[in-house]
Amino acid sequence: MAQSTSPVILITGASSGIGETTARLFASRGYRVALAARRIEKLETIADEIRASGGQAFPVQSDVSQTDSIDAMVKSTLEQFGQIDVLFNNAGFGKLGWLENLDPAREIKAQLDTNLLGTIYCSRAVLPHMIHRRKGHIINMSSIGGLVGTPTYTIYAASKFGVRGFSQALRREVSIWGIHVSAIFPGGVETEFAEKSGSTKRKTGIATPRWLRLTPRTSSGSGIPACPPPPRDRRCPLDDALFRLAQQHGARIGG
Repeated sequence: MAQSTSPVILITGASSGIGETTARLFASRGYRVALAARRIEKLETIADEIRASGGQAFPVQSDVSQTDSIDAMVKSTLEQFGQIDVLFNNAGFGKLGWLENLDPAREIKAQLDTNLLGTIYCSRAVLPHMIHRRKGHIINMSSIGGLVGTPTYTIYAASKFGVRGFSQALRREVSIWGIHVSAIFPGGVETEFAEKSGSTKRKTGIATPRWLRLTPRTSSGSGIPACPPPPRDRRCPLDDALFRLAQQHGARIGG
């Protein structure tokens, strides 16, 4: 176990996109970072690059749709770093399409298992540790799709509305232990997620203008001035906002 006073963030879905960018930013600001995803080779490359830049990173392979994999992820992170101050439930995917055309297992159940149940299972897995320490912060990735439903996003919206409701309820449930829960609601971001989810233009005839789309870095780094201080649901750009959330709730550099 690495001995350090620096806070620890565990990030799921850390092999690309927002998760990867968030991991790099937190590491650059002094956090010890546990990177979790299914693609261990990609995680190891990112972790090596973080270490080469002077940061601390630990890659751990995990599938958030499987509870035994989640339990192993949390156990490995605690063995490596001794604590988890922040959990960022970022893993997720979307498959757009008309509901009647979606495959029940590969495109309906899989989205709910990853986006919603994965968030629930990961939160459940870290809670005993956070309750024991009487502190911690769980940040859940919802979406603009968790605020308004649109055609071809039926299952994705269901999963993200679920994350929103789960976050609100869990926040009230664990606040007595000094644990904070936040949800974030980004709009469209140009990531592998967007590439694999399916073309909105192809399905609806309407394309999202490029100027409305964010990159992981712009969604990550441009948000501090736009973000008000309330500690609950955030409707603003991302990574610096995530860092600010973590800092507000006790996971501070140097204790």
